[in-house]
Amino acid sequence: MEFRVDAIADLRPGKTNWIIQAKVLNSWYVTEFFQKRVLLLADTRGDTIEVAFLPGTYKKMRKYIYDGDWYEIRNFKVIQPTLRERNTHHPFQIKFTDESTMGLLSPVNQKHYFRFEDLGDISRGRITHPISFDVCGCVVGVEDRRLLEGANAANEGVLTLLNGRNETLKCRALDDYAARFINAWEAFGCHLTFTSEPVFCILRFWKVGSYEGAHCLVNTTASSQIYIKPDFEGMEHHKAISEFAGRYYIEHIMEHVGENAVP
Repeated sequence: MEFRVDAIADLRPGKTNWIIQAKVLNSWYVTEFFQKRVLLLADTRGDTIEVAFLPGTYKKMRKYIYDGDWYEIRNFKVIQPTLRERNTHHPFQIKFTDESTMGLLSPVNQKHYFRFEDLGDISRGRITHPISFDVCGCVVGVEDRRLLEGANAANEGVLTLLNGRNETLKCRALDDYAARFINAWEAFGCHLTFTSEPVFCILRFWKVGSYEGAHCLVNTTASSQIYIKPDFEGMEHHKAISEFAGRYYIEHIMEHVGENAVP
């Protein structure tokens, strides 16, 4: 009998005998009446879809599911999206049933399926959808706004990200992500004020927001990820271009500051 695997792009409501092989790109928890676990799945084509479920509910479902692992998922429904915040352009969402199974596979490949958007397109307002995406670049400035009180109360960390064309964009790490970013930043030996070298960074599953009247990046409620000095395979070119631009940017800024310094 011929073995069939369905493509995520082909998933539609109307039947339940679907079979997909997919990688868990990311998982997180949301509270909508009950606490649900959400998985963002990607197949070998790089197409993605989400599934939200109550852990421990389905008798044939795996107890432990890990980010980065590949699974064969069978016998599920395809429904209209129910999540308020989405991380995929797929028009539908997966719903598990009591017949759904999720078997662990040997890794199909080592791809990360990044969905990078250009910093210039974001700042110019060309990204108009609410779906999260990825960006990369060098951090050339960090502001810790977690301690502000009164009329300027805030709980955020603001970082300035630079791409290889010397374009910058503000990124707002809000609420829990503020502490998460600042703590990770300092754990890598970086400081809020630095003058020596740019720091390559990947922000994954972020979305368009606003900051001081301009477009910016902002984290999602629960799915965003922050990678400082990452070593993902295949990112060497992005890193080299960003760091080259970052060194020029920092040298130029410091030279300008030096020329205008008060003796």
